[in-house]
Amino acid sequence: SSTCQNFQAWKLWNGNDITNLIDPLIFDPCIEVEVKRYVHVGLLSVQEYTKDRPNVSTVLSMLNSEIADLPRPNLPAYIGRLGASAGCPQKSTDSVNGATLTGVQGR
Repeated sequence: SSTCQNFQAWKLWNGNDITNLIDPLIFDPCIEVEVKRYVHVGLLSVQEYTKDRPNVSTVLSMLNSEIADLPRPNLPAYIGRLGASAGCPQKSTDSVNGATLTGVQGR
């Protein structure tokens, strides 16, 4: 689920270990800086509060390195309420708007 992916990316980004998000079979050290930037921009885009998220034109400028210094992202949506100990939950009803988040898995 995207919540689990956000949690993993957040955890690895804070540990300065983003390269562990990349499949080792396709990892190329030449693109490590780009990958870190992409994950950083992704984390900025899923922050808890929409006012903290960059708009599309800003995201494009960030991805194209037109904006060199990226701000530190705040906690991604849901992770703060679920808590780091929750890991990758399958279902959560802890929502400010009554919506639920359900992981879908095949049989």
